[in-house]
Amino acid sequence: METLVPYYKRFEPLCHLADLAQPHTLDRLEYSDELTPSSMICYICKGEISQQINYYSCYYCCICDLKFHFDCELPEIRHPFHPSHLLTLISLDLEVHSCNDDDDDDDDGKHAKCKCCRKRLEDEYYHCSVCKLSFNASCTRNQPPLTITPPKIHEHALTVFPRRLPLPCDACGLSLDEDDTDHIFECHPCNYMVHGTCIYLPRVIKITRHSHRLSFTSSLPPGDYSCGVCRKTVDINYGQYSCTKGCHYAIHSKCATRDDVWDGKDLEGVPEDSTEDIEPFVKIDENTIQHFSHGHYMRLHKNWFLGNQESKLCDACILQVLPSDPFYRCMQCEYVLHETCANLPRKKSHPLHKHPLTLHPTSPDSYQLPPKFYVHDMFTCYGCQQLGCGECMRCKSLSNSFFFLECVKSKSFLCLTCANVPSVVHYKYDSHLLTLCYGEEDATNLKYWCEICESILDPKIWFYTCDSCRVTLHVTCLLGLNMYLKPLVTIKSYNHDEEKMEIVRNCSSSRPVCDHCAGRCVDSLVFKCSKRVFCTLDCMHASWIDMEIQ
Repeated sequence: METLVPYYKRFEPLCHLADLAQPHTLDRLEYSDELTPSSMICYICKGEISQQINYYSCYYCCICDLKFHFDCELPEIRHPFHPSHLLTLISLDLEVHSCNDDDDDDDDGKHAKCKCCRKRLEDEYYHCSVCKLSFNASCTRNQPPLTITPPKIHEHALTVFPRRLPLPCDACGLSLDEDDTDHIFECHPCNYMVHGTCIYLPRVIKITRHSHRLSFTSSLPPGDYSCGVCRKTVDINYGQYSCTKGCHYAIHSKCATRDDVWDGKDLEGVPEDSTEDIEPFVKIDENTIQHFSHGHYMRLHKNWFLGNQESKLCDACILQVLPSDPFYRCMQCEYVLHETCANLPRKKSHPLHKHPLTLHPTSPDSYQLPPKFYVHDMFTCYGCQQLGCGECMRCKSLSNSFFFLECVKSKSFLCLTCANVPSVVHYKYDSHLLTLCYGEEDATNLKYWCEICESILDPKIWFYTCDSCRVTLHVTCLLGLNMYLKPLVTIKSYNHDEEKMEIVRNCSSSRPVCDHCAGRCVDSLVFKCSKRVFCTLDCMHASWIDMEIQ
C-alpha cells in the first residue's frame, strides 16, 4: 500500500542557479569531519560552513557542485511564480511595516505584502522592479513543482498557480486563499483548481463514524447532506466522501481526513475484512447465557425486585439495576449485568476514536497513582476522564483526550461527564424512581434542599427529584463523586509493602473521619488502605506521598 505524503514533502528545495525548465534538486548532506574546512565554503556568502558537533550540514547541488548554508539567499533568482524576470534580494526597511494592510499593490518594496503567501514582507524578500512584485524569502526556499501529474484525482497534469484567489477548491470546497502555507494548482482546460494538499487525498477510507467504507467523489446526487463529522451542510458540487454502499451519508474532504477521525490508510484495492463479529455470550436456552466476562451461567430476569437496590449494581457499567431494567443474574454468585450491557458487542467503532475498540471484562492496564503505586482493575475513561472498574472498551493506540457534545443549531455544549449522568435512579428512602431535572429557570422564589447533605440546592443546576414525594437531591450526593467505581470489591495496590486498598460503601450510622484531611467522609464511597480510611483518592494519594517523603 502506498504511503500518502503531501506534495510539499515530496520535493526537495531547488537550486536557484538552475534553469526553471530543467531544475536541479538540492540535497541535504551531512559531511564528516574528515573533510577539510576549505572544501566547506558556501557559494552565496563565501563563508565557511561551520562544524556542528562532529559533522558539517548544508544544502548541496550535485550538478552545479555547489554548497549552500541553509539560511543563505542568492542575490538574484528566478521563481516559478514569476519566471519572466529575475527577482532581486532586498532587505526590508523598518518603515515598510507602517504601510496599509489593505493595499495589494507593490511599488518598489514600499508595500508590505508577499504575492505568494499574502503575509507582511519579512526582513528579507525578493523583488521584481519591472512588475513591482515582491515575495518573502521563505516562500522561495521550497519552491513547488511547476507541474504535477496526479495519479488519481484528475485526468490531466496540474500546473502551479502563482496567485491566491477567493474561490473554492474543487476537491474540498474550502477557499483557495484560506491556507497561506499551501500552494494552488490548476488544470486550465477543465477550469479545475485545487490545494496542493488536496491532490493526494485518499480514494477509499474507513472511519469509525460510519459502518461502511467511504470513497472520494467529485460530486453527489441532488439532495440535502450534512457532514458526518461537523454536521454542517455538504456542497454536492465539490469533492467529498460518500458511502460506498449507497447510504445517504457524506463528509467534507477535510473533515474525513482529520488526524482524529481517519487512521491514515488508503483502502483502495484492499479487500474488506469479512470476519464476523464475535458474540458476547453463548446462548444456553431461551433465558440462560454464558457471558464471556463470567465463568457461570446467567439467567434473564424481567420486572423482578432484587431486594436491597443500593447494593445491586451492574458489573459492567457499575450503575444501578432498577426494578424496570431487564437483567442477567449469575445462577451461582452475585454477578449481575443489565440486559443491554450483556449484549454489548466485543468490538465496536466509536466516534470518539479513529480505531475500533475491543471490550474487556477488566482494564488491561493498572491505574497509576503517585510514583511506584499502581491500582489494578481500575482505569480512567479517556472520553469523560472519570475513574471506573467495570468493563472497559479499549484501543491499543489510544491516547488521552477531552471531548464534549455540541448542538449544531443552538450552539450549546455538554461535557461527556454530564452526558453520562443517568436520567432515572433509585433512592433507598423513596419508593418511587427519581428523575434528572435539567434546571428550573423560574424557581427564583423557591428554596430546594438536598435530602442527603441537608444544604440548599440550586434549582438551575441539574438535580434529582421525585415528582410524587417532592424529594430533591444533589447529583453527586446520590451518585457520589466516582459513580463508576465498584464498592465491596478489594483492589490490590502495589508498593514496597504490597498494601491492599478497599472501596466500600459509606453506609455506617456515623460518617468516618478521613485519616489525611481529618474531615468527615461524606461521599457514598470511602477508601481503606492499611486500616486507614480516606474520603477521596486524592487524600489517599497525598498520604502515600507523605509516607514516601518520610
